[in-house]
Amino acid sequence: MAVKNKFLKRRDVLDMTAQSDTSLDRSVRAGVFPPPVRIFGSPTSVRWIEYEVLKVINASIEGFTEVQLKELVQKLVAARPHYSFES
Repeated sequence: MAVKNKFLKRRDVLDMTAQSDTSLDRSVRAGVFPPPVRIFGSPTSVRWIEYEVLKVINASIEGFTEVQLKELVQKLVAARPHYSFES
């Protein structure tokens, strides 16, 4: 069964993770949280893929180490469909 990719706005992700803007940005830069995808060909229109966000949240709850989270994020990003409009 295919996974439906619902896009989340930044505010949605912040609410789901209870992180601040700064913490979310740090987590993305550290590779322990998936980066957003660019949509509509715009450098400023970005969204997160709900499935990826939920996978990382669940992994964190399960006690994944930083190394394990980085590996998970790398796998999630590598598995993104070609139409995710990343630059």
